[in-house]
Amino acid sequence: AVERLPTELPCELDDGRVSGDTVQEYMIALPTCIAGAVRFEARGLYGDELIVRGDGLSVTEIGEARYVEEFPGTNP
Repeated sequence: AVERLPTELPCELDDGRVSGDTVQEYMIALPTCIAGAVRFEARGLYGDELIVRGDGLSVTEIGEARYVEEFPGTNP
């Protein structure tokens, strides 16, 4: 169920978190599988919010990994 949408779509997301049986902030581990109630909250570059809740989440990569940028937690 969508609880809140940004005023313009598509948009770039800047910050967010996934919560369910675990909480993942800023990044989502790949692969991820959460059973049960899940809530996804994200904020766009201009402060708009996206909030979606559901009954599970499965995230897998769909292509080859490629370098994008450095971030906290990056392995040297």
